[in-house]
Amino acid sequence: MQSALVGLVRGTRLRRDGQLEVGGGWSQIDGFFGQFSISTKNFLGRGEQAGISIQTGAYRDLYDVNYYIPWWRDRPQSIGLRLYKQKLDYSLLTDQHYVTNSKGAELTYGRTLGLFDQASITYAFSKYQDSADLLTVDANGNPTGAVTNAVTTYINSSSIRPAFVYDSRDNPFEPFRGQRFSASTEVAGGVLGGDAYFIRPEITYSLFQPVTQGTTKTVFAMNLAGGVITPFGGRDIPRLEQFYLGGENSLRGFRFRSIFATDPKTGAPLLDSEGFIRGGDRYVQTNFEYHFLLGGPFRLVTFVDAGQVYGREQDFDLARLRTTAGLELRILVPVFGAPLRFIYSFNLHKRPNDDFEPFQFSIGTSF
Repeated sequence: MQSALVGLVRGTRLRRDGQLEVGGGWSQIDGFFGQFSISTKNFLGRGEQAGISIQTGAYRDLYDVNYYIPWWRDRPQSIGLRLYKQKLDYSLLTDQHYVTNSKGAELTYGRTLGLFDQASITYAFSKYQDSADLLTVDANGNPTGAVTNAVTTYINSSSIRPAFVYDSRDNPFEPFRGQRFSASTEVAGGVLGGDAYFIRPEITYSLFQPVTQGTTKTVFAMNLAGGVITPFGGRDIPRLEQFYLGGENSLRGFRFRSIFATDPKTGAPLLDSEGFIRGGDRYVQTNFEYHFLLGGPFRLVTFVDAGQVYGREQDFDLARLRTTAGLELRILVPVFGAPLRFIYSFNLHKRPNDDFEPFQFSIGTSF
């Protein structure tokens, strides 16, 4: 799930091919944060890209180093390397004191197949350390205030992920027409080693279709996404690899990761063997939007979002979809490089213990 950033990040040009950025902002997953990065688009004078980024905030600290060759061996192919280290504290986002430390590396090879088509394959290796003081919950999922013993889990993950993307949108931030289709399958464990053994195919399709082109231009937009994760080799699915929904880029109004696997009869959260709330083994998400281009940087969007995650051995029941609807005002601000989003949502089927925020403020796009 993407994390939308809110805040001003100021850039200072070092030279024609380099840039220094110092700034800050806010996001739902980061809280308030500060950021420093330095990058170049012509590393060693060879047209290669390299950068270092440091971000620290209320919930997350992230250190990132990347190196990218956009035209490798004088052919329409690319290769990139990323190294990262991250600490994420979920304590202020959930009812459980949960901190995860991770570090890893990603190596990606990409190949341009046509004007809109690209294929890639990524090898990733990461180390996770999860630490938590679990809060017990009652049958309805309400925290009781009692704390069980601390739990620390160590996981090494080694995976390979081939992917295909078709993207004909005329603009990545304010599209008027076009389509985007992506499909990928991640395979972890087995001959690749590591502790996590799973196969995870995912697919996404987005469409932007002009409706009227008179005084007020309008656009119909839709997004369909789904995925399945299946363990093998007698292993369980690591918590961080499970599916959760909620947030400005999935079901608007619901807080980040607040839609998880629940009992279809009681609505109580499903817990794993250590007492953590389980994510889903499958998910489905749909987003429908109607855009009114008001002129200049302004765009008014009406939307309906629906989605759900399903636990192990649960039926794929569309009647259980969580749904929201609302209005969104987007203002394209050049200094951000993406639209500001002012979102007001309605929970169409309220349930007890829903973690819902009617008003959300973000930056970026919904899909």
